Amino acid sequence: MLSGAKNLDIEHEDLKDAFNRAMTRLDHLGNFWGHDEAGRKFGGAEGGKGYLGAREEARKHVRNIVDSYSATASNLHLNDFTVRAADTAAAESAAMLARLDTEVKSPEIVVPSTRAELG
Repeated sequence: MLSGAKNLDIEHEDLKDAFNRAMTRLDHLGNFWGHDEAGRKFGGAEGGKGYLGAREEARKHVRNIVDSYSATASNLHLNDFTVRAADTAAAESAAMLARLDTEVKSPEIVVPSTRAELG
């Protein structure tokens, strides 16, 4: 579980870097569509979504994908911690029960087992 979380952390960073580089390149293209009627429609200035709206929507969706890697890694780290804590608690409980069992069976303690002994 922990190795999967670490791999997702690495992949998250790789994806985030690639995403940021791609978005920077797109941003640096500037207004390449021009200001004529066709350019305004393409860019989205005339009420349509156009290139700018589609780019922002893509940015939002890709960011959600990138963030999901980080969230999944965080959840795996948390699950690993929880499982380790549960394992420790179970081992401590088992040890306590073993000590209790040993003490109950020791010769100093007599536990009545029949109706006559219970009196």
